[in-house]
This record gives sequence, C-alpha cells and structure tokens, in this order.
Amino acid sequence: MGADAGEISDAGIEVVDAASLRDRRQVLFVVAGGNGHCLSLYVIGNGGSDKKPLWELSQLPHNAGGICHGKMMPYPTAFAGPNGEIVVQVPSGAAWVKRGQPLGDYPVSTAMKVYRYRWNGKTYRLTASERVVTYRSDSFNAEKCTQENPCP
Repeated sequence: MGADAGEISDAGIEVVDAASLRDRRQVLFVVAGGNGHCLSLYVIGNGGSDKKPLWELSQLPHNAGGICHGKMMPYPTAFAGPNGEIVVQVPSGAAWVKRGQPLGDYPVSTAMKVYRYRWNGKTYRLTASERVVTYRSDSFNAEKCTQENPCP
C-alpha cells in the first residue's frame, strides 16, 4: 500500500480481499484498531494501487457509533460477498428465551445488526440493514426475542 497508506497501515489488518471485487479492479481492506477492536473498511481502486481509498467506512449508519464490539460481545466482522456487496456484521446483544419458573429467562444466542453496501457505479451505498439472530429453534422461535420481549 506504500508509505502514503497512513492510518490503513497503522492498524491491524484483518482482511485483504483482492478476489471478491476484482471485476471492478477493487481491493477491500478491513483493519482493526483501538481498545474496543473497532473496524475500518477501505476499498482501494485500480487493483489496490491507488493512493487514496475510493470508499471508506468506520461509522455505522444513523449515528449508531463506530464498528466496535460491545462489552461481553463477539467482535464485529466485515467482508465482500460473492455478488460484490460489502457486508458488515456487528453483534448487538443477546437473544433471550422465556422459560417457566424456576428456570426464568436466559440468553440463547447473539443477535447482530447486518449492514449491506452495494456499488452504484461511483461509491458503495447502504442498501439494507437488519437484525439477525444466529440461533433458530422451532420450539423457542428465538429469531425475534430480546431481553425486553423474551420468547414465550
């Protein structure tokens, strides 16, 4: 990336993906920095040889803060999908199941916010965001459970 890479080369590189965006001659760099393991994403054009990123992301949409992991949560991840979209996954809390007494409510999985960015010919734009729960169960229906609104 050269001496002009600055903050990109100063952080810990998590992902370098030169394959997924190769049709557009772009390379995705995902770097981690800070005490909270915060991610920054950079898409470099011209097969990765441009000096400045043509797109970068270090903040979540809607003033939701940085791409960082919360206390007692897994780390966020980012990658380029096979269709050329960039996906950012940020764990956001536990998914809960409501159980009868004496068991009470308890967390069964991690919920995460998933953000999808697509290339519009000039830059990447947010096209979708959703809350996803990694645990699925026919008996608990956990995909919509929260601590405030546990599953039955």
